[in-house]
Amino acid sequence: PSRERKEEFCEKLRGLLNSYNKILLVGADNVGSKHMQQIRISIRGKGILLMGKNTMMRRVIINEFEQPHDLIPFLQGNVGLLFTNDDLIDLRDTVLSNKVGAPAKAGSISPCSVTTPAGDTGLEPTQTAF
Repeated sequence: PSRERKEEFCEKLRGLLNSYNKILLVGADNVGSKHMQQIRISIRGKGILLMGKNTMMRRVIINEFEQPHDLIPFLQGNVGLLFTNDDLIDLRDTVLSNKVGAPAKAGSISPCSVTTPAGDTGLEPTQTAF
């Protein structure tokens, strides 16, 4: 992003850090844009979800607070910050209620262990050229 957009993001994050007293860290791996929009609609009025570059978020949090913040080590991967002044449990339940299963895509890493037992597949060798 350009320097102006980075500064704009940093100012927005600073404002949210000063306006809200609770932060929920949200993982966003394998979440599509349509699904993310549905989540934002469901939490409207309860909180604000901010997605951004982890390095910029780290820099703002470190500069905004004098003491090291506990949130810094968790800003890795595809994560966002959900700011609220309401109850965190209710907000977490709202976000989790929007959780849906998604089909596996080629090259994606499974979020859970998958074990396929050895044995007969019921297919001829000519039918297994996937």
